[in-house]
Amino acid sequence: MTLSPLSRFVTALAQYNRDTVTLTRIPDAEAVEVPEKVTIDGVSCNVTKIAENAFAECSQMKQCIIPASCKTIADGAFGDRQDVTICGVSGSAAQAYAKEHGFSFREVDSFTETVPAFTDGNLESDGYAVKSSDTYRKYLSGYINFATLGLELVGFLGLLAVLFAALTRKRGGVGDCFAGIALTVSAAGVCVTTINTWILMRYLSAWHGRPFLLLLVPRVIEELVVCMVQAYLIAVLYDIYRNRGISKKIH
Repeated sequence: MTLSPLSRFVTALAQYNRDTVTLTRIPDAEAVEVPEKVTIDGVSCNVTKIAENAFAECSQMKQCIIPASCKTIADGAFGDRQDVTICGVSGSAAQAYAKEHGFSFREVDSFTETVPAFTDGNLESDGYAVKSSDTYRKYLSGYINFATLGLELVGFLGLLAVLFAALTRKRGGVGDCFAGIALTVSAAGVCVTTINTWILMRYLSAWHGRPFLLLLVPRVIEELVVCMVQAYLIAVLYDIYRNRGISKKIH
C-alpha cells in the first residue's frame, strides 16, 4: 500500500511509541524459552513483561530462558514452582527475579530466534498468548486527529462562507456550485471510509470484536468534514475558471 506524504509523516511519528507486550502463556517443554519479540498484525514488538501464572501450565519445565528484553516479571509468574532454573543475561531482570524469589540462576549468552506471530486480532497462537497495550495505534489516532485539525478548520470556515453567500442571495460564485461538488465528493468518501473500516476491523487487533457502527460513525463524520474542505477548494478553483473566461478560450 502506497501512503501519501502526510500519512508517511504521521505513521513515522507514531512508530516511536511501541506497544508494551506481556506474555501470559507459553507452550510447555523441559526448556522453556520466552521469545524476545513477537509480531502482531505484521508489526514487530518486544516482549517486555511476563504476567502472573504465565508458566502455570508448564508442568515439564526444568529451566526457563528469559531474554534481556523482559524488564518486568510478575511475582506469581511461576505459580508455586521453585524447582526451575532461570537462565538469562547477567544483570538482567531475570537474574534479579531469581535472586529475589529463591530460584537458581544460570547465565546464558545465546537465544533462539523464535518469533510467534499473531494475526486477525487473535493474540493466541501455537500455545503462546500475549496482551498488547496498543500504544502505537492510540498515538497514531491522536497524530491523525492533530494533522487533520487544520483541514477541519478550513472546512468549517468554508461552510461559513457558503452559508453567508446563500443568505445574501449572491448569484454565481462558490456557493452556486458547492452543493453538487460536495455531494459527489462526500458520496465517494463515505464509500471508501466504509470499506476501509471493514478492512481495519478484520486485520487490526485493537478493533477486533468492536461494533461496526461504533467505529464507522466517528470516521464518517471526520470524512465528511474533510470532504467539505475538498469540495470547497474545488468550488473555488471552478469559480476562478468560470470568472476568467478560461472555458471560452478553450472552446
